[in-house]
Amino acid sequence: MLAVTQGHFDVVKLLVEKNANVKVFDEDMHSPLHLALLRLSSASCRHGGQSGDNGSEVSIAAVAMVTQLVISIVKVSSPFSDGITL
Repeated sequence: MLAVTQGHFDVVKLLVEKNANVKVFDEDMHSPLHLALLRLSSASCRHGGQSGDNGSEVSIAAVAMVTQLVISIVKVSSPFSDGITL
């Protein structure tokens, strides 16, 4: 959760690759995916949805985190998954 809230995409990616549990919730009942989406939304709002300087880097990292989390959730929820529970 901390890696998501702090925007550490590389750490999030590593944790997901190592089968970290992505179906957890914090004390406010936010999942890692929810937190990543909030981060993406706030990055987009701060920069008016425009690319440029540091804003585009923040948005790209947030989109990458959301994508990684969604893929991991779909993989676990798929009837074709290999039975690994995250």
